[in-house]
Amino acid sequence: MPTDHSSPLLLFDLTELGKGYQSPFHLSGIPRVVESLLFPLLEQSPYAVRFTSVETRYGGEGYLKANHPELLGDYVTRPTWRERLHFEIVGRLQGVRGHRRVNRRFFRRSLEKIQHRLAVPEFRIPDQMIDSASLFHSFFGPIPLQLRRNPRMVIFLTVHDLIPFQPDNTWSPPGATGTEYIGRAFASLRRDSTTDHVVCVSHCVKRDFCAHTGFPAERVFVTPLAADQKIFHPCSNPDQVNEMRRLLGLDERPYFLSLCRFARRKNLEGLLESFALASHDGSMKDARLVLVGDAGEEWQSRLETIARKLGIENRVKLTGFVPNEWLAPLFSAASAFVFSTFAEGFGLPALESLQCGAPLICSDLPVLHEVAGDAAIYASPRRPEEIARAMVDVISQPKIRHDLRSKGVARAALFSWNKCARATLDAYTIGLKANGHI
Repeated sequence: MPTDHSSPLLLFDLTELGKGYQSPFHLSGIPRVVESLLFPLLEQSPYAVRFTSVETRYGGEGYLKANHPELLGDYVTRPTWRERLHFEIVGRLQGVRGHRRVNRRFFRRSLEKIQHRLAVPEFRIPDQMIDSASLFHSFFGPIPLQLRRNPRMVIFLTVHDLIPFQPDNTWSPPGATGTEYIGRAFASLRRDSTTDHVVCVSHCVKRDFCAHTGFPAERVFVTPLAADQKIFHPCSNPDQVNEMRRLLGLDERPYFLSLCRFARRKNLEGLLESFALASHDGSMKDARLVLVGDAGEEWQSRLETIARKLGIENRVKLTGFVPNEWLAPLFSAASAFVFSTFAEGFGLPALESLQCGAPLICSDLPVLHEVAGDAAIYASPRRPEEIARAMVDVISQPKIRHDLRSKGVARAALFSWNKCARATLDAYTIGLKANGHI
């Protein structure tokens, strides 16, 4: 990492990474995106970089201390004694968070209460650091007013999606906490200031963001995401596949795979209905549906009830959380990965499946066309019969599976975290030049 203090100084916000580290489960979603981008960006950056946290109760210090202590000297947000006590409690709780006998909803709520009582969500960077910094990048949250003391500070905000603001949104109610937080982040940007910029994860998100906010398109940049090549790759090793099947309780029967966060917009109820329809075809008589992810008691009960009503309870497997080391064989051995989501900002699970060589059946959404191109079979998420037809086609026609596997690997090769980091740094350079920093 550059140490030349005469170069522009970048403040890289680790709030979302801190949230992921402190979650009751594991790094996923936005925290995983930040983690995946961080190190390629540091390797390529011609600028000096320091780390901070917009909300110190979710301080990135805990993540750095546990995973990259060599970077702690570059963390400039200083927690109070309350926050340090909070970090210590959270660290000790990490050891029990995955225990099967722990009620996870109770754990999550208890952890949130600890965070609320012990932490004061203030932004405290030394004024001297703010005065000397040239750029600040938030990956989700509002831009703190304290940063505005430097009128030449170049601001970047990453926008991951506008799903809460879509006209047909029935998944994130207007009063939801996340929706209000995203709205405050958008409101913290200044449309008429050349210092403020936005990074979007897809062209679809850029289009929606500009239409929703009126923000100038020339200051909105697109930096497509990528799948981690260390985790997601084709796996043809039969021993690894057999061990994965043994660990997850999967026999030799073919299976369709779904891996996502359990939420209404992921349309898992519709996926069960699609699988039930497809099961009437003779080619599907041995097929199973495997749902991967930490469902929680409420979602598990709901999906098991639906499966029983559809008469497929013996053909649906909920695996719970699967460690990263088993994802490649899990994807690679699947007859297809089915991503029947209603809405996405990028659709990272689709790209991860392509990179493993899994045939992809996904929702007919513009953003998924942007990601998967011609390497997928598209179906309307609101028409279970279309998804069912695609499942039957894939399992009954080996040529379709073979073509989708080869196309998927080639398509995924167009994306990488190095490219994302390069595009992000190019955006930084444009913003820094426009404001006289370089």
